[in-house]
Amino acid sequence: MRFFQNLLALVSLALSFSINAQTEYRFESGEFGGIGYPIGSRIVADIELSGPIPTWEAEVSVVDQLVSLRLEDGLQVRTLDNSVVCEFTVAFDANGGIAQWFLQLHEWPPPSDDFRIDYVHLSSDRNIGNLLGTKGIPAAPCGDSGFASLNFVPVGDFTGESVLTPEPPGVYLYRSDALQATQAPYLDGDHFNLRVSFAGRLPANQVDFDARPFIESLEVVDDRVEPLRRPLESCQFQVSTDSNGHIVDWAVGISEPFPGPVGVPPPGWDSLTWAWSLSPTSDQVGYSEGGCPGQLFGESASGGQWQGVVTSAVPSLGVLGMIMLVLGLLVASTRIRH
Repeated sequence: MRFFQNLLALVSLALSFSINAQTEYRFESGEFGGIGYPIGSRIVADIELSGPIPTWEAEVSVVDQLVSLRLEDGLQVRTLDNSVVCEFTVAFDANGGIAQWFLQLHEWPPPSDDFRIDYVHLSSDRNIGNLLGTKGIPAAPCGDSGFASLNFVPVGDFTGESVLTPEPPGVYLYRSDALQATQAPYLDGDHFNLRVSFAGRLPANQVDFDARPFIESLEVVDDRVEPLRRPLESCQFQVSTDSNGHIVDWAVGISEPFPGPVGVPPPGWDSLTWAWSLSPTSDQVGYSEGGCPGQLFGESASGGQWQGVVTSAVPSLGVLGMIMLVLGLLVASTRIRH
């Protein structure tokens, strides 16, 4: 009886440790230089969150889970003691890694010898980017006030992941159906191929799941037009999955973030983006003003095919692994005693 009591206690301890473990993340921006900052400066932030850390969830506010924060920009050091986090919203991927984020931090309380406060905005959205500067002292810690100085900082990345559910990467391949009734530069029968990767296999049994926040990389290989700029962007990535995480229904749009290949088609189109659209009923390619194809240069009569692939990797020890380890140790110790 004591054996099972000890087993239950140790398993509960292992589960409690895994679920409530604090998780550390580091952010590092690209290099910048600007008002008051030398060329080669970076924003570096070390952040610690308390559990539980979810997976495959977007728009999660983690302000209340912040255990510690240290943000350095080469001139200032911001912590929870001298600053206030007004907003910190993230998307957690399959392993609890931070896939998308928006962090808004203001210096607070205001300095006694200045009429401005420092502020930092970190965002994975390339349309927002990272902002660093000073502004007039607002009436409240997170209130609005006029900008005094502003630096634009290249988008960076978060590293570090949760201990909850380690998974190997999930890579999905797609080949379009043959394009028909095409316009130059395409010919009837042309194809394009898409490769998209996530931190893990897509969650099972989803209906119209928005996978766009969790995309780690996108690649398109086109028979006629090779994308000139990276990274590609997705204007839509809604999928339905089966019990194995394979894609069974989809509405996907991929585009270049800037105008497409110059001179294809004629110069009047050069300000528009080149884009690809995927669905079970049609594959499309063409130029667009809004990210997904509008003016078509090739379209198929039916959709292409997905192949779901989980790459081989050695997973680290997760909750189940910890439980099995505890079981093995207890069984071994019982045999030794007897």
